Amino acid sequence: MGLCLHLCSNIRLLFIPVRNVQENYPGETSPPSWYTTATESASGRVCKSQTLLVMAIGRPLHMLFTEPIVIAFGIYVSFNFAILYSFFAAFPAVFEGIYGFNTGESGLVFIAIAVGNVIGYSVFLLIDRLTFRPLVLAAKARGDAAAIASEARLYSALLGIFLLPIALFWFAWTARPSIHWICPVIASVPF
Repeated sequence: MGLCLHLCSNIRLLFIPVRNVQENYPGETSPPSWYTTATESASGRVCKSQTLLVMAIGRPLHMLFTEPIVIAFGIYVSFNFAILYSFFAAFPAVFEGIYGFNTGESGLVFIAIAVGNVIGYSVFLLIDRLTFRPLVLAAKARGDAAAIASEARLYSALLGIFLLPIALFWFAWTARPSIHWICPVIASVPF
């Protein structure tokens, strides 16, 4: 871990790609004076690893404890991850405990989640192509590409709002010996 951190902190990460600098400033062999890297300060001195750690860890932690929106989003994301990992932990308990699957068979049940991911990604691409892409093309035709709100990509998230709890309830209500094992497996697809 320490070696990886050391190597990552000494890589010169550029704020903007060099390709753009060469396109914008043809004939210059080096970037302009305002063009700095992540590990280089404006004065040209290379920042120490301690400064990078403060910027990479200190600032986010400070924002986490002082900004209400960051606190709320952090709680929301941690709740989602708790549900996600609890759902994954329930698979072996349900399929080995209730349906008598062995470890290999209960592991194969996770393929249903992969199928759901493929279906979800396909639906996202379709919704993006039908809703967001026409907005981009219309804005480019007007010459105002910056006018598109980022929220225009959230239409596919509206599906997830409903599918996630439906999948969780469906899985929980069908995980009984009297119901065939395929029902909880199908319930994990929209998850």
